[in-house]
Amino acid sequence: EPGTGSKQDRLMAMGQGYRRLMADENLLRCLLQGYAAASDPQIREHMRAIYLKNFDTVRSLTGYDGATVARFIATGMLLNIGSALDLPAEYVYTFPFS
Repeated sequence: EPGTGSKQDRLMAMGQGYRRLMADENLLRCLLQGYAAASDPQIREHMRAIYLKNFDTVRSLTGYDGATVARFIATGMLLNIGSALDLPAEYVYTFPFS
């Protein structure tokens, strides 16, 4: 909810929630399959719309600028790859947000 806690607190809560969602391997694989199948125009448009909505939602709820939100989403993608490939934590290092 906008206005609850600091910008960083809200972003961290979203990150923790995302990690909980992506712990479901089926959900993770479905998301990655959507990206992999984006050569199909209908799937691409659907995945694009989801991405834009998520980006705008994170920006709106946190108040961060686009560059910070892009970095946050990029970190999520790194975590997705690490989880899908079952990589050791040292290969999926993420920088803290400030």
